[in-house]
Amino acid sequence: MACSRIRSRHSISPPTQHSISKTRPYDPRHKTIGSVRGTRQSLFCSVLLEMSLSTSDAVSEALSLDTFPKFIHLYDHAKSLIGIHGRYTASSDPIIFERAQNKAPTNKKPSREDLACSFAAAQDAIHAVQPAGPAKDDLELFKLLWEATIDAIAKVLEGGNLDLEVCAWGIIGLAAGYMKPEATSHADKSSFSAYRSRLRTASGSLDSLKSPRNGRAPGVSPEQRAYILTKARREIHVCSNLLLQQYRRDGWTHIRWYHGIAVAERWIENLTVAEVVPGEEEVHSARDESV
Repeated sequence: MACSRIRSRHSISPPTQHSISKTRPYDPRHKTIGSVRGTRQSLFCSVLLEMSLSTSDAVSEALSLDTFPKFIHLYDHAKSLIGIHGRYTASSDPIIFERAQNKAPTNKKPSREDLACSFAAAQDAIHAVQPAGPAKDDLELFKLLWEATIDAIAKVLEGGNLDLEVCAWGIIGLAAGYMKPEATSHADKSSFSAYRSRLRTASGSLDSLKSPRNGRAPGVSPEQRAYILTKARREIHVCSNLLLQQYRRDGWTHIRWYHGIAVAERWIENLTVAEVVPGEEEVHSARDESV
C-alpha cells in the first residue's frame, strides 16, 4: 500500500558514508542503501576505471544481486556507458538504437539531460528488432535496468518505511513522466490530472506547517494543525494509491524511464534500513567465527 506505515522525516537515519578502496575492485554486493547518497561520484569514477567489466558481464553480475543492489549496479553501469559513448539516439523507420555518432569515447559524467534522452531513446527502441552489435547489448542492459527499477519501486512501497513527503513527491515525479495513451478518454485524463493536482496540494500543505524553530506554522493553533495534517495525509494516501493503480494497470509502460529511475534512486536513498548482500569475504569471515 502506497505511503503506508510512513515515518516522520526526523526519524530517518542519516546515510552512512562509505568509501571505495583504491586497491579493491568495485563490488556492488558490498553496497548498502545508506551508502548511495554520499558516494555517487566515487561510484561513477570506480565503474569508469573498471570498464574491463563488459556489458554482458555487468548483466551476468546483476542476476546474482538482490533488488536494491541490482538496481544500483545496473544504473551505475548504464551511466558509465552514457558517459563514455555519449548520448544514445533512436533513428526512425526502422527504429535503430545507436551510440553517439562520430564521438570519441570519454570518461565524462553524463548530465541529467544525457540520461533522460538516452533512456527515452532506449524506451522508444525496446520493441524494435535491433542489429547485432554493442548498441544492442547496451539496450538489453537498459531494459534490465528498467525491470529492476519497477522491482525496486514495488519493494520500497511494500516496505512502507518512506518519509511521507518523499513518498508523495516521488509519485508526483512518476506522474510528471506519465505519457497518457492516445486512446485515453477525456474523463480519464481529467481524473488523472485532478489526482495529481490534489496530491501536489496536499504535499505542499505539509510544508506550510513547518517553521525553522519548532516545526509549526505561525498563527496555526494545535487543533487547526492536527486537522490540516490529518486531511493532507488522507489526501496523500488516497491520491497516491489511485495514481499507482493507474501505473500498474498500464504495466508501467507509460512512465518515462528516466522519471521512474530517478524516483527509485531517491526512494532507496531515503530508506531507514540499509540492505546488504554479503560478499564472499563476509561469508568466509562469518564461517571462520563460527568454527
